[in-house]
Amino acid sequence: MYIYRLAYAQVFTSEGFTDPIKIMKGVLQGETASPALFNLFIEGIVAELEESNIHGFRLQTIIIHILLYADDMCIVAATRETLQLKINVAARFLANRGLQVNLNKTKVIVFKRSGRISKYDVFTWNGSKVETVKNYTYLGVTFSSSGSFEVAATEFVRKGKMAQGASLSTFKQTKVFNIDVASKLFDSIIKSTTLYAAGIWDLQHSNKLECVQQQFYKRILNLLSCTPNYFIRLETGRPHLSLEVMKLSLLMYQRILNSPTNSLLRESYYSLRRISNLYPYTKYSWCLQLRAVFVNLNFNNVWIKDSANFLCLHREPILEKLRQELGVGDMELARQSRSIPHLPNIVNGAKTEAYLHRNLPSYLVTCIAQVRLNYSIIFNKGTWYNFGMFDNRMCTSCGELDSFSHLLHCSSNRDLKAKYLPNCDDLIGLVSARFRIKDCSNIYYFISSALKRKYNL
Repeated sequence: MYIYRLAYAQVFTSEGFTDPIKIMKGVLQGETASPALFNLFIEGIVAELEESNIHGFRLQTIIIHILLYADDMCIVAATRETLQLKINVAARFLANRGLQVNLNKTKVIVFKRSGRISKYDVFTWNGSKVETVKNYTYLGVTFSSSGSFEVAATEFVRKGKMAQGASLSTFKQTKVFNIDVASKLFDSIIKSTTLYAAGIWDLQHSNKLECVQQQFYKRILNLLSCTPNYFIRLETGRPHLSLEVMKLSLLMYQRILNSPTNSLLRESYYSLRRISNLYPYTKYSWCLQLRAVFVNLNFNNVWIKDSANFLCLHREPILEKLRQELGVGDMELARQSRSIPHLPNIVNGAKTEAYLHRNLPSYLVTCIAQVRLNYSIIFNKGTWYNFGMFDNRMCTSCGELDSFSHLLHCSSNRDLKAKYLPNCDDLIGLVSARFRIKDCSNIYYFISSALKRKYNL
């Protein structure tokens, strides 16, 4: 405790620092003893609730009154009456130890399928009303009274998009494009934020979270937000985020099966599994959602065995099968596409396209991606150009129907074509799987010069 004898603080004022003020109470910021001391201080609340003869919340063989994590306390009960009784016990316990509860941060959430708050859902703490809410964020995850994690998914999408700002700024400062660097930034900052605890809540919301990954790669490639998602996945070799969610779910399942039989985690799982068999509502059951994935992938025996060793043996095959199915699904969408009918002929399956690995200048990578997409809105030198993507627009130079591909065949650009692309009648053919960097550079210079002429820049 020698360090606390030297603990002082000073306040900085307009006239300089005050005299040192000795710290007489509390612990230093960052002190590892802080949570341990707090836990010791409130340890008796568990015993007090157990000795109160109030009905607890039963999970198989375990009866739960309260969940404690760091300085968070979560009182659980099966009825309104028992919850109020437990609140009264907790209020007396904390008051006897001189602790005050911040009622602005203390909420009640009543879980029911309708999600509606009843007029009878009224609770008090020492006579003061405690607010009953529909949504509450506990340990970083938003829980909804309906039992659905739709609000949580929306919140994590918001956080994921916010995390893109710094990552995009860092990536674009390099001026050289490398998909591996971009993916590392996405995985370490954006994906980890978006998929926080997703293994227990996100098996039904992967499509919503996928928009975070799509937005990131569309922005670094300077592609339109309306670019088909399957194009981005096939071009970058990045599978749908549902694969990452499944990976996290399997890790959670493995952790559950490896936990002691009488642990809270294992007992919670068995209770949920039993209730899911009685009331098979997939929307509200992690167990049913996970089983549905196993059935779709023809791995239902993993669910039936319910064995940690058996799961460990089949975890990688399950993920590989899901990866393959996601890739096949994207290729099928590409084959059915009317807007990008050429895509199946130029993509390299579900692997990352080679030009994204070549450390090319970012402007050149953007150009290649836009030619491969062949949409009639393109980005060039900081400006977007619309050739009639959403309407039939005529070329102002030759009077023919305008489009991105028309640039190559417009009579006003014959001299530019002769200079940069003398033997080319198909831009997409030059940026297919086997392309030369010189050809791509010539395409960029041709497009830039043609746009400058077309718009009198």
